[in-house]
Amino acid sequence: MARVMALALVVGLFPAGMAQSASAVELPEDEIKEMWEIALENGYTHYDTIDLCGGNSHMQGICVDDKMEYMYFSYTSALAKVDMKTGKVVGSVGGFGEGSFGTPGGAHLGCLAYYDGKIYGSLEYKEPGAKFFIAVFDEDAITEVGMDMKEMDTGVYGILLEEPTSDFRDPLNDVVSGANGFAVNEEKAGHKFGCSGIDGVTFAPMPGSDDDKMYLFVAYGVYGNNDYWKGRYDNNYNVLQVYDPEDFDQPYNESKGTGDSVLRRFTYERGLSTDYEESEVLTATDTLYAWTGTTSYGAQNMEYDKDTGDIVLYTYAPQQEWSKGHTLYVIDGSKVPVEREIEVGQSNTNSDQDAHDAAVAKAEEYKVDGKYPIGKHGVLKCICGNDCQPTVCGDTGITAMVCGGALPETATYGIASIGGGYYYIVDGATTASLFKRDDNYNFTRVTLDRPINAFNDIVEGDWYYKAVDYALTEGIMSGTSTDTFAPNATLTRAMVAQMLYSLEGKPAAGRADFADVAEGAWYADAISWAAGEGIVSGYGDTFGPNDPITREQLALILYGYAQMKEYDTTQGGMSIREFSDYTSISGWALEGLDWAVNAGLLSGKGNNTLVPTAGATRAEVAQIFMMFCQEVAKQSK
Repeated sequence: MARVMALALVVGLFPAGMAQSASAVELPEDEIKEMWEIALENGYTHYDTIDLCGGNSHMQGICVDDKMEYMYFSYTSALAKVDMKTGKVVGSVGGFGEGSFGTPGGAHLGCLAYYDGKIYGSLEYKEPGAKFFIAVFDEDAITEVGMDMKEMDTGVYGILLEEPTSDFRDPLNDVVSGANGFAVNEEKAGHKFGCSGIDGVTFAPMPGSDDDKMYLFVAYGVYGNNDYWKGRYDNNYNVLQVYDPEDFDQPYNESKGTGDSVLRRFTYERGLSTDYEESEVLTATDTLYAWTGTTSYGAQNMEYDKDTGDIVLYTYAPQQEWSKGHTLYVIDGSKVPVEREIEVGQSNTNSDQDAHDAAVAKAEEYKVDGKYPIGKHGVLKCICGNDCQPTVCGDTGITAMVCGGALPETATYGIASIGGGYYYIVDGATTASLFKRDDNYNFTRVTLDRPINAFNDIVEGDWYYKAVDYALTEGIMSGTSTDTFAPNATLTRAMVAQMLYSLEGKPAAGRADFADVAEGAWYADAISWAAGEGIVSGYGDTFGPNDPITREQLALILYGYAQMKEYDTTQGGMSIREFSDYTSISGWALEGLDWAVNAGLLSGKGNNTLVPTAGATRAEVAQIFMMFCQEVAKQSK
């Protein structure tokens, strides 16, 4: 179901810190020819930009989970998992192959798609023995940086695809091997449909369908040249193989050796193996064709736009003057594909007439009763206004042509629709940033205003800057005026109750029986809710809403909230005994304060003192709440 998202909601989804933590992680991956590292940009830039830098490998695809918690990056030789709130790389998986792509044992992880708790990516092995897989990763299995696919007992799978493997190795122009039906010399394989492998992947309904059933769409990579050896008799259409998720919804039970699912635990050895049983190979449910003109490698990325219902294809470099490369082609999700011939496209071997003639002659062999094969063609949307003319776009019979939507000039490879017309687009060698599309798929960079910029008493570089930014963006705290935050002012007991109330989503509250909490006061609902949940207590029949919150009171209140949420509050030792002023801690606060110190929420104030009865400043509380949300709450999920 489409998620309609206003800009205000987008602000809430992209809180502080998306790309502000300095970090460098080296993957322990012996199989990659040249080591590369995942790192975050140093210092604060834009919290609606995720920035990673790579080495020999390159960005090839991105996807975002349904909860908007993690973004996944494909770097061809590894998969990286990034926390969208902190900007930290929290996990990565490598081990796909021994060499870089194009060398024996090399592998290529391409476009990514998220579906039902798993990350799907196109995975190619060209040598030895070309094979094309869908790699599948359980989101919960990616738990640390530097994970090796070969050492993962579960959570990583591979689905071998029949059609691209067969079409890539089709013996159009060579002797057929009696053993497997493939070309004897793979270098001279016919590459039916110009298949160079697979690239774009997405989950979407069939165009023109009335139901919401989702299918996995896989786009062929396409060789740009159409010489004799490449054998591309149709070089203007991208082939989209369509697979039914019901055919691979349950993993094969390897330990029991039962079941015939094509979803198998994946290993590097399986990627190189040439010994497969029929039950291990997934066959397409349907095939769709999309006109993209003559481009190198075809649709590098595909994405389903949940709001329009369209399937968006992003193509590589053009191979003809009339072809549009590095642009979008959009299949209209509301229209049923059209049945018609798969026509011969123009050759890209103009300098070699013999090769051109040979390719055209080879194409004739596909005709039956003088006609080319019939296929389903997705109906393309015209998204260029008055400039969208069939002659401009190289029409070969399609009713509505597309000249291409306007992506940023720096766009490379990776698009992810998040609803409401918002997309993440890889807009550089290392960055994925937020964009908004219009009805014609022209994209404009979205720069989100940060709440912290309104305050003149908060300066970037302050130790509490990140924490205050987080608290403001999450809506946990607000300023003391339109232009001041007062970071050094002491927070009151009512304010802390209000912060937890906001964090909880402001649920319905009863009436607190405190003489000093007037009905209708701005903090009345918060205190009533917190008292009703047993998180706060008063002084007899009063609460003291305007009293400064002490450090030990704050610790006990957070302890109570954590217990209410059933977070892990087990103790790690009586570390508060190490402080010289331990004896000044109130007896009722010992357990809560001990937990808070062990959890890293509170620390000493100097001279080995904890100062439990001192007031907590607004900056300190912002820091404590940020750590509570990012560490205690998240680790307890």
